[in-house]
Amino acid sequence: MFQWRTLPLVAALLVVHTVAVQVVRMSVVTPACQSLCTCHDGGVDCSGKGLTSVPDDLPGNMTSLNLSRNAIHDLPNHTFTRFHLLSVLDVSYNNISRLHVQAFVGLSSLTSLNLSWNALTLSHEAYPADVFTPLATSLSDLRLGGNAQKTDDPDAEYPDFALSVLKNLTYLVLDGFAKTNFGPGFSELHSLRNLSLLGFPEGYCSIPKLENSTFANLPSSLSLQGSNLEDLYINEIMDPYSVCVVIDTNHTRYFKDTRLQSIHAESNRIEIFTPGALDNMPDTLSFVSVSGNRLGFGSYFLDFIHLPNLKTVTNDGYLQTPHPPTSYPAFSVKPELCESSPYAHESERGCHRPLGSDRRAFPPWYPFIENDRLEGGDASTHISLTYFLPPNLTSYVSRWNQMHYKIVNIQFDENNTLTNLDLSNNLLAVWIGPFKGLNHLESFDLSNNFAHTINYTFFDTFPELKTLRLSRNYLRDPLMNDEQGRMFANLSKLESLDLSSNYINIIPAAAFQGLKNLRQLNLSHNDIFNFEITVSHMMSLTSLDLSYNNIHFIPKFITDHLDLITSNPNVTVYLNLTFNPIACLCTHIDFLTWIQQSAVQFVHQSNYSCLRPDGTVKKMTNIFDEIQTLQKTCGDFVGMLIGAFTCFFCLTLALASAVLYRFRWKLRYLYYASRLAHSRKRTLTENSFEVDAFVSYCSEDDEFVHGELVRQLEERKGLRLIVHHRDFTPGQPIPCNIVAAVQNSRHTLVVLTRHLLQSDWCQYEMQMATMESVHTGRNVLLFLLYEDIPSHELPRQVLYNIQSSTYIHFPHDHPELVPNFWVRLAKALKEQ
Repeated sequence: MFQWRTLPLVAALLVVHTVAVQVVRMSVVTPACQSLCTCHDGGVDCSGKGLTSVPDDLPGNMTSLNLSRNAIHDLPNHTFTRFHLLSVLDVSYNNISRLHVQAFVGLSSLTSLNLSWNALTLSHEAYPADVFTPLATSLSDLRLGGNAQKTDDPDAEYPDFALSVLKNLTYLVLDGFAKTNFGPGFSELHSLRNLSLLGFPEGYCSIPKLENSTFANLPSSLSLQGSNLEDLYINEIMDPYSVCVVIDTNHTRYFKDTRLQSIHAESNRIEIFTPGALDNMPDTLSFVSVSGNRLGFGSYFLDFIHLPNLKTVTNDGYLQTPHPPTSYPAFSVKPELCESSPYAHESERGCHRPLGSDRRAFPPWYPFIENDRLEGGDASTHISLTYFLPPNLTSYVSRWNQMHYKIVNIQFDENNTLTNLDLSNNLLAVWIGPFKGLNHLESFDLSNNFAHTINYTFFDTFPELKTLRLSRNYLRDPLMNDEQGRMFANLSKLESLDLSSNYINIIPAAAFQGLKNLRQLNLSHNDIFNFEITVSHMMSLTSLDLSYNNIHFIPKFITDHLDLITSNPNVTVYLNLTFNPIACLCTHIDFLTWIQQSAVQFVHQSNYSCLRPDGTVKKMTNIFDEIQTLQKTCGDFVGMLIGAFTCFFCLTLALASAVLYRFRWKLRYLYYASRLAHSRKRTLTENSFEVDAFVSYCSEDDEFVHGELVRQLEERKGLRLIVHHRDFTPGQPIPCNIVAAVQNSRHTLVVLTRHLLQSDWCQYEMQMATMESVHTGRNVLLFLLYEDIPSHELPRQVLYNIQSSTYIHFPHDHPELVPNFWVRLAKALKEQ
């Protein structure tokens, strides 16, 4: 019979039972870890502990075990027998060379096994036939990459018999070797959906070619022909130094009856598609990425209209500078195959391009563009082509491709829907137009193209343009001379205009008069002094970025207009004046008060700077204190007069400093030229010179200049040269010697190497030659490109000089062309 006095005992027993249950539950959820390892959420992490074998005292109830990055060399039989709850096992980055037949006995719950980056060779000896039998029904993810260090081993073979028992395997990672052969065991992997043969850094891969029988034994889910595959990644499957990679109809014949929506074929050195190759693409294809290839112009462009649902194409160049080769390619396309192709260029203009020279996306005549420059030709003036685009293509991106075109007479078939065109980060320096056919274009990016010339009607053929990015060019002179506002006159629908980093210092008042719907205007990172453009028509302007300029104040008619826009309670206007010397002067106290009281949002106001009456520029910590101080100062007439005079003096000094800085090289040139003229009277006539060329080079290149260039040009071609180590007058200042050499020479020959780019004196010599050219009106500079230097490694001023001057490549990779090279160079140096 239950008695009340027994209640305390029963309660105590219940408490003890509850605590015991909680302890048992905690022991199941959180296993006890070995001292070297750490536990978290039912898992044990023993990675990077220097272990040489699997520890004996690991908890048997763990669900995941990380043994990666140790020195384990063996997994004995029955190593994991106790771990029946283990679902994830990572033994990557160890020294295991072979697996024992019963190594994985007991792992009935294992779903993921990572054996990557061990020493397991691709052989049946390393993977016994029954090694994965204990995992037959559970394992879905198996990673074996990074084991086949010798991808060219003729005896290597995939362990298909060992893998064949894994009926539920869906994800498999392997290395790719030269003799790729998926044995009959792969046909049993009915659940396999993802097979990855990844190269570095995921593993090793060296597959020279794919045969028709390569994937014969793979399950139908991985077959291309007739499959439901939607995304295909075939990036970097070609040797990085292959030449003449041509895609023909035989390569694409199985694509037609697929449901592919995207194809990624990046960095395969593809140069051309034969006519008809693109006709085999499925109608479902909507996205293509062929970045990092070497695609040139060809008749396959006419096949684009046969891609009815293609919407996006990405054809970027290389975003990073490639590393130099470490070995010769294991194979290459035979040159005669390229020469015999009716779709390839002539052998000397296509297949035999120098290894490492970057001509992707260039027209067939580009390898000899230096000839055109030397002889005055221009291969872009007679273009009369029509380009055809896929009817539903909306976006085309081609950046970092070193496209070096004059944009002249470009015509697209009007049956297109292209809305986004990105040609940024190229070398499209001259925009003449007309650029017709892109009537639906809404976004156009031409930023970072070193552009310096624009026809004012260039943008007239883009009636639907809403976003225009022109940053990081040289548009100062075209914009400064556009006093009638013709450049953007017809862009009535433009909403965003980016002109940042264009060296702009003066903007005509009417420059943007046609931009009635403009919302965002970016003029940052220029050198603007006075900002007095007409904005009364810009009723939608909500973002004005004027940061990193030299603006002292904004006129009242502009501030009033911004206030008018903000009078709409649903509209916010953002104004960025950071890193400008705002004039904290009595004459501009109204502007400072406007900053304090306006509803306009001032971006990063804490970074505003204050130009004080004494000419110093200091950070504006508190605008209220600045206004209060000015109100006291400006009440005194004498103080006002002094402040006004000081302001005028500071502005004059700032302007004079800017002018001196702007023309610093010309002033240096005139100084040393006058000094030279004072010391001796020049006897040269306009068309006669003492010597043919002054050679500007770095001392690290002495061997080439003194050993080959001087011998070829002076001894064999009869030219007269000035070489600074040999011919400079002792006792004279170096600048005087440089100016004298430039003035007394018909040309200044710059031997362009990486060493020269690092030499301050060589930079000075180029600047003096540039000033001589400007001062006299004659062509002075001639560049000998002795090294192939990517454009992004060249300083902007050097690249600009190369584009606007004569240049010629030294044919390192074609010794048979060297004699002709010296003849052409000598001829160029003799011409006026």
